[in-house]
Amino acid sequence: MRSIISFLKKYQNILKGILFISILILVIIELFHMGKTISFSAVKKIIEHLSPLQVLSLFIFGILAVSPMMLYDYILTKELGKEISVGAY
Repeated sequence: MRSIISFLKKYQNILKGILFISILILVIIELFHMGKTISFSAVKKIIEHLSPLQVLSLFIFGILAVSPMMLYDYILTKELGKEISVGAY
């Protein structure tokens, strides 16, 4: 068990890089798949028919949907005593 932990600590940065690249590749593949299935002209047509109030509502509800995750991350980093570094990997 200790050998596994020492191996993971020794190669921690490399493993983080592999994980990051793997997730990035999966996201790019999914974006290509979504791009093939979404009709952008239909999306544009739908957005053009939305009123400014509806667009504002979508924006506000989007922020409300993401805020619990952001609050969780903030509280977790404070509890663990970690610093949040923006833009640094």
